[in-house]
Amino acid sequence: MPTLLQTELLAGLPREDANELLALGTPLTLASGQVLFPLGAEAQALFLVARGRIALTLPMWLRGREQ
Repeated sequence: MPTLLQTELLAGLPREDANELLALGTPLTLASGQVLFPLGAEAQALFLVARGRIALTLPMWLRGREQ
């Protein structure tokens, strides 16, 4: 499995610079189904996914009600 240092986002940086950038972050672990941020929330952070998957969903309207 690739490490965060091997992501496209950090690929062009020298290793030392990439490590310094990663050191500014805070690791976060989410349980399956947990919301990372709500739809429409103001951007407050950059998230790098080290392991797992994220489902991006938008609300759907069926018969006039949000689903």
